[in-house]
Amino acid sequence: MKPILWIIVIAISGCGFFDNASDVCFSKTTHLNAFIKELDNRDIEHGIAKSNSDGMTCASVMGLSDSEYTEIKDKVFGEQPPVKFSMGWPIEAWAIVDGVKHPLDNSGRILKGLKARKIETRIITYFDQEYLVWNEKDDQIVRAIIENRI
Repeated sequence: MKPILWIIVIAISGCGFFDNASDVCFSKTTHLNAFIKELDNRDIEHGIAKSNSDGMTCASVMGLSDSEYTEIKDKVFGEQPPVKFSMGWPIEAWAIVDGVKHPLDNSGRILKGLKARKIETRIITYFDQEYLVWNEKDDQIVRAIIENRI
């Protein structure tokens, strides 16, 4: 085959490369860049980062299974906290004194209450945010402590 024909064949075959790809999107460009770095480490093909209409930054990824996506996401960003049994940490409240809003860090009070009742908790980091995580069986007690009801 002549060189010019090879270029045409490569160009045509390359045009549809990402037609069957999935978009991987994150709200922060730094998160997408971290995800792409791990894709590169695994030699997984991906397109360049682009913004979508929802304000997310996305990249097309070819042949990434759901389990691979979850594995990479967990490796890069940490374990996803259970939605019903976790809360952002530290836990802050606000007090308004003379019309001025002041932050109150309730973390010490909450940890003391959890320790007094022997509630097992752990702190995990997910997407640059720490979360307090507890067991489902302790949910009512933990929420009562957080809400300062006990």
